[in-house]
Amino acid sequence: MQQSYSQRRYTPGVVYLRNNDSVVGKIKDQLFLSTRKIKFIGKEGKVKKYSVREITGYKKLGLLKYLVIPLGISMRFMRVIEDGDLILLEYIRSSGGMSYGGGSYAGGGYGGGYGGGMHTSTSGSSTQYYIKKARTNKSGRVPLIGFKNFMLDYIGDDPEVKKLVEEKSLVSRDIFLIVKKYNENKRTKN
Repeated sequence: MQQSYSQRRYTPGVVYLRNNDSVVGKIKDQLFLSTRKIKFIGKEGKVKKYSVREITGYKKLGLLKYLVIPLGISMRFMRVIEDGDLILLEYIRSSGGMSYGGGSYAGGGYGGGYGGGMHTSTSGSSTQYYIKKARTNKSGRVPLIGFKNFMLDYIGDDPEVKKLVEEKSLVSRDIFLIVKKYNENKRTKN
């Protein structure tokens, strides 16, 4: 039996407020309808809506994390694919109807053979990837054209990864591997 999106239930989670505080409760998101708001039930049992302007992100079941990232002139929730000093985010954009999905979670796994910074599915949605430098406001969409220069701006402080991107041993389809290796190198240096 397939469950429709309208039947989705609230999931235990944490909402991260703009004042660096957090609240624990239950979260209901409908990212196929809106990537700008979620519903939340706190300890009091009252439903509250949070928009991207009120929170910095949220985490469901301690596993799925979403951050608020600027997208053009507006803000959107994006799913964190890889977390660390460099954060890889996924934004699924529906181009018609009420479809959510349109691609595999991480393109065959971290460092898997995924083909580039965007994936379009037959369901009328596309997946775009964004990079965010942790503890900064620096973020941007991973481009297919101009990828090398874009990435060097984010990973230039890691000589090993920088060299691999400069010599094009790692290219846009290796975005998962690049971010994972960069974060591993940062963790081992600390």
